Amino acid sequence: MLPCKKKIRRPSSEAPCWGVLIPGLPNDIATNCLARVPRWHHPVLSAVSKPIRSLLSSPHFFNTRSLSNLSENLIYLTIPLENPFENPIKLFAHHPKSNLLRLAPMPPCPRSMPTLHYSAYAALGPKIYAISVGDPISGSKQVWIFDCRFRTWERGPDMLFPQFLVRAVVFDGKIYAFGQTGMTQNPGADFLQVFDPVIGYWEIIPGPPDIEMTCFTRCVVVGDTICCFWRHGGLVFYPRTRTWETLPSELIQYKNHLLFGMCEIDGVLYRFDGNGRMFGCDERNREWKEIPGVMDHLVGFNYSTATELVNRGGRVFLMWKGDNKGKTTFRCAEIEVEKTEGGELLGKVHWADELVSFPFGLCLGQLIPISF
Repeated sequence: MLPCKKKIRRPSSEAPCWGVLIPGLPNDIATNCLARVPRWHHPVLSAVSKPIRSLLSSPHFFNTRSLSNLSENLIYLTIPLENPFENPIKLFAHHPKSNLLRLAPMPPCPRSMPTLHYSAYAALGPKIYAISVGDPISGSKQVWIFDCRFRTWERGPDMLFPQFLVRAVVFDGKIYAFGQTGMTQNPGADFLQVFDPVIGYWEIIPGPPDIEMTCFTRCVVVGDTICCFWRHGGLVFYPRTRTWETLPSELIQYKNHLLFGMCEIDGVLYRFDGNGRMFGCDERNREWKEIPGVMDHLVGFNYSTATELVNRGGRVFLMWKGDNKGKTTFRCAEIEVEKTEGGELLGKVHWADELVSFPFGLCLGQLIPISF
């Protein structure tokens, strides 16, 4: 007898079968049609039928959107809530035609997850990394990952040392986590830990030996550098050469780094003050200039207001916090900045409105832009 040959199963390139998606259409065509529906409408779309609901939460669906260049620029917001099991990550939803704002519901956190109240967040692709999850006093090396496509949590690779007072940014596809560990007498020795998702491992990059950790407030990517701000100073880190230098004094000529966020778009660094005035600083001339056309359109600003800014598709997405009548109110706006022929910056507020109100005392968390 001839030996029996085993059939070799080859991976199928065909889409999984969920049943009929749209009656009268082949499933591949129906998938391409459904992939063009904005995510704003997905909760309603998922209620149409079980096959569509299964499609919307499948890797094949998100791969189809990516290959068809249908990814959307989304904003996620973290809010430190009192309930430790409630997911602090909220999806900000903005309907472009009606300007309707809301926070989309999120599934609860796993019971095995420590508190996320003091974590730093960074996004790689469709995933949000929660860094230094747990103890805010002695620090933590735990990392948890939230997949925005399927709204699921999983444990990520632990950091090499526990960190606290962590600030994280993404540069060239890697996460740079700046923070204090308390593991050595030289605080600069383990000030920076870097995560490479390709190899799935963290490494330590030593900082300056005389680093001062008092009132370390935030980090922001500016061009090919990462700027770290303290209350009265800061550092500039060059990721490609792994070198450090002192932050130019022109970039720190204002107070309250802790309250007022910053973001960089096309070589210009943006920030706000407590009165709602918007400023821009070109990284070439390093001079802060007020941007007209913005302040009169922002309601609810006061001196104690905290702000967060991110780049949303080339526009400044602003969120600010106000406390009024026993409630904490979060408002947001989207601002486009144009540069005139003379080099002046002009701002245009496309929309601004109240997003949500909470019981008094909640802090404004972090804005996380994601595209998928």
